[in-house]
Amino acid sequence: MLRIIISSLIISIFVLIGCRTKDKTLIVELEPKIDSEFHFDPIPLTDKVLYSYEHQYPDYYKKRLANFKNIPELDSLKIVSLPFQRTVHHYNLYKNVLASINQVEKYMGDRLPDTTGYEQNLKYEINAVSGFKDDKQIVIVDADNDGDFGNDEILEFDKNFRLKSHRDDAFKDLPVIDIKHQVSFNNQTYNIQRKIKVIPQSNHPYIFLLYEGIIDDRTNNYSLRLRLSDHFNGRLSVSGINYNFGVQTMDSQYPLIVVAPDSIEIKDFGSIYQQSYQYNQTDTLKLANSWYVIDSLNPEMNQLKLESINYDGEFHLGFRIGHKVKDFPMVNLKQDTVPLYGELDNSKEFTLIDFWGTWCKPCKEAIPDLKRLHNKYKHRVNFVSVALDEDPIEVDRYTVANEMDWQHYFVDRSKSRTKTIIGGLRIRSYPTIIIFDNNKNIVFRGGANLKTAIDNILNKNQYRD
Repeated sequence: MLRIIISSLIISIFVLIGCRTKDKTLIVELEPKIDSEFHFDPIPLTDKVLYSYEHQYPDYYKKRLANFKNIPELDSLKIVSLPFQRTVHHYNLYKNVLASINQVEKYMGDRLPDTTGYEQNLKYEINAVSGFKDDKQIVIVDADNDGDFGNDEILEFDKNFRLKSHRDDAFKDLPVIDIKHQVSFNNQTYNIQRKIKVIPQSNHPYIFLLYEGIIDDRTNNYSLRLRLSDHFNGRLSVSGINYNFGVQTMDSQYPLIVVAPDSIEIKDFGSIYQQSYQYNQTDTLKLANSWYVIDSLNPEMNQLKLESINYDGEFHLGFRIGHKVKDFPMVNLKQDTVPLYGELDNSKEFTLIDFWGTWCKPCKEAIPDLKRLHNKYKHRVNFVSVALDEDPIEVDRYTVANEMDWQHYFVDRSKSRTKTIIGGLRIRSYPTIIIFDNNKNIVFRGGANLKTAIDNILNKNQYRD
């Protein structure tokens, strides 16, 4: 654990106030990979939904049907689609007088003039037949994107399969489908190949499309959940330290980038811990003793460019291991607003914050372990729970009934969390545990299931030389 903490301080992201001067460029060569030590959250990274345009754009949908060949004869079917490049998708909607110029500008911004490539029937989508015949749901993905379903594999599912609540095991035994599509940047077209799996699912994670009127109950019966089975992986050595890069994205514009030195075994600590090593384009990071800006991912997604900069700034408040925790305003269960630091016992060596909710089954299952940790370490550690919930009174009742005898705070689940501690520390999964020392430096970020790692942190001899 000591090695993990020291290494995590080597690679950090901060808001920069100092001078940036371009010095040199590093290129990380990337290649597609399926098996990896990296964890990419299904939503919004790896899991998407193919849905029918029929409900929202019925005339456009009928027009598109004429472009496909060898659609099988089924009892009922829809063509469902997923755009891999949304700028092109919204431009095509605009061209067909289905979206306003304001909607197009929202997604395209200053790329609006770059429409030359969009005039050439760009194959920017993945399309599939989703239909029913007898007691089966039939799925055919147009993998080679030639508009012909006659040369593609036929997948069969029980007709009620779509109604189930599916987790990772639903994808386990399904075939990996090699798909082809295109993207357009700066008037150039690029051919992309990806690996996916698909399942029928009506209660998919993008069910908000139903509430927004983009689909309806009828067309949603044909929706498919798509999972990206691959990502892009590369390695780079800086000053003798080897770094592993993982990139996941639908296209090169909005990549999530994970960067970790070889000394970090990310796979053993899960996706919440990995958040300390996640970056976006334009973020700044420190590799060895040098600072870099993540400049861009090329359209083919096989090269990641880093620009070296000079930086003489200080470490900044943030959410990663090695960052300092801001003194957030906190709302207690009496609805009083108080400063986080003002409520802590500064004589204690650590503060453990548990982010949870009464609606969260894994959070409630973790409470016995939290109580054990509290009983063992309360003389040295401040314990704090932050409930993302609907009613502070119900949270108070729950904590009393379950003898959670430590400090409790509340964040309203129905309101924006941007300016709260949940937004500031970028809490996306529940439960999440963050531990910081008496210098306010984060030393641990992970799930409540990492009992041994948490014990090692709180056993101070594992934290320092």
